[in-house]
Amino acid sequence: MHQNPIARRSLPYFIALLVPAALATAQTTVPGGDVDTARFPEAGAVILSWDQDWTLLDDGRVRRREHKLIQLLERRAIRAVADPRIDFCDGREQITIHRAQTILPGGKTVAVPEYSFNFAAANDVAGWPEYACWRQQVVSFSAIEPGVVLELDYEVITNKKETPWLTVDLKLDHAFPVLSRAVSVTLPKDVTLHHRSDNTPGTTSPTTTSLDDGTTKYAWAFANLPADPGEPQSLPWPGRSPRLRFTTCPRAKVWVSELLVSVENAVQPSGAVQAFAEKVVGDEPDPAEKARLLSKKLRDAFNFVASLKTVRTLQCRSVAQVFDTNYGSPLESAALLVAMLRAVHVKATTEVAVDTAMWDADVPTDAGFAGIVVVIDVPDGPMYVHPQHGEFLNPGHWGGHTLLSLDTAEDLRATLVLARGQNEKSRLNIAGQLTVGPDGQVNGELRVHLTGGFYDPLRLRKTDKQKALLEGLVGRLLADFKITKHSITTLSDDSLKATVEVAAEKLSKVGDHFVLQFGEGPLFLTSGFPLPIGGDERKTSVRTRGALIENIDLILELPQDWPAPTGDTKLVRESGDWGVVVQERIASGHTIRFRRTIDIPTDTLKPADFADLRQAINTLRTIRHTHLLIAPKP
Repeated sequence: MHQNPIARRSLPYFIALLVPAALATAQTTVPGGDVDTARFPEAGAVILSWDQDWTLLDDGRVRRREHKLIQLLERRAIRAVADPRIDFCDGREQITIHRAQTILPGGKTVAVPEYSFNFAAANDVAGWPEYACWRQQVVSFSAIEPGVVLELDYEVITNKKETPWLTVDLKLDHAFPVLSRAVSVTLPKDVTLHHRSDNTPGTTSPTTTSLDDGTTKYAWAFANLPADPGEPQSLPWPGRSPRLRFTTCPRAKVWVSELLVSVENAVQPSGAVQAFAEKVVGDEPDPAEKARLLSKKLRDAFNFVASLKTVRTLQCRSVAQVFDTNYGSPLESAALLVAMLRAVHVKATTEVAVDTAMWDADVPTDAGFAGIVVVIDVPDGPMYVHPQHGEFLNPGHWGGHTLLSLDTAEDLRATLVLARGQNEKSRLNIAGQLTVGPDGQVNGELRVHLTGGFYDPLRLRKTDKQKALLEGLVGRLLADFKITKHSITTLSDDSLKATVEVAAEKLSKVGDHFVLQFGEGPLFLTSGFPLPIGGDERKTSVRTRGALIENIDLILELPQDWPAPTGDTKLVRESGDWGVVVQERIASGHTIRFRRTIDIPTDTLKPADFADLRQAINTLRTIRHTHLLIAPKP
């Protein structure tokens, strides 16, 4: 059998791999006879059947089996279906391929040949010795052409109990339509299964069967699940896709406790960590500044390995080991930061962060895990630091998460972290006056007011960061303008206000006309609220960072003998359920007033509404609306 170097040590754990060559010409019933491009015109492939089963054995080992039949309709889907990869941990799990074959349209089968079974590293943990056991079994199918059916049936079983509980969170649909989807889990006697399904067609309750060996089998069946296009900025998949999750973890507080205990047990004294922390903080007396110095040093130098594979067993190396190797899991990076803080006499504890969209306290699954947050006791109140993403507020840039901790009574306490602007509209207001000289030189003053998601106070502590923010706004509003002077008048958790003096040395000319060039459309698109406006068609709703209002109000003073250009005043005026887009230019004497208002009152836009908003925004980005021609009187 051909094997690449990474595969050699895995062979003892790879059993029943090959389908006998005699099956290469066997005749079988052709599945999916009524599936073709006429029935599925937009699908490059169709999943005919997809069966998954998990079995928790009496000794705590887990066996999972998956059997899938995929019919290829068009060549564009070959890359997505012809080389599936199966994750497993070499030395801790055994993988068995029960069947891997291509079923031709006439019914003959072609088994995957020996040389087409290869191994690769798991990309999300590749290169780190602690996770070197993680491999991917690559199965490369043969005889690939439109109309064939690819069949893969495999099984992975752990060698011993590795996790405290069985936990699974499934996205039931796929990029291709799924005609039949079956999920089952078999548990020993007296083991309780907690489960829930969302957005699923038909019944959400499983069929429960008591088997002769005393085990209980829970089974779900789903049919005709449409394809999930996975468009940019769609709703998070738990909100748009059918979802099934189950766990044997008895309560959420047990799940939280196991994680926090694992981290705390790793926080052991280390001379190297002590010396490092003391060197970083120097003679800084303020505990909050100590925390910021250590957190920044960790983010700059540490290698974070954020894959869920690293926390599956809840193992956490000691901080001495983690410090020496300079890489680690979310648990280990949190333990290291806590150890450094305590080494310089700063009180620190930990809480579990979960993705709020994924988390369910009644069915706690590992898929909801978003990291360990370090909570630092400082005089102004608790300070929250994610080892990889840094300090955050509530609301803050790390919104959409929930922090879980245990109080003194060992009850679960949950704190929702809001995103800035999540509960109210974020506002971007710029108003001011520009004066054009006879030689085309322009000077002026702008007043800037930002709220919500348009700025993050934690990122603006330094004056250079404040100036960079203002320079970015001015550059996106007025091309070829520079800031000559600025003053921050208010910088709080709720509001940023600034006065900015701007100038352009000389406007460009087209013939006898000077050109005042505005930025390429709305400022919010490049100020933290992007939209996927490049596409032509949208099938799913668009999720934005939040509701917003952008108001621009500029007065342009021309020299006394320069007439203000006439023409359309209501340049753009569009509205709908998605909000309002208005841009207008009002001329009077030698004065031009330019105003733009964009009001989007929701964070979720339906496809039809988004199409109207996209058209209005793209209109604003055309040359007609971004270039203003001005000239002396002929």
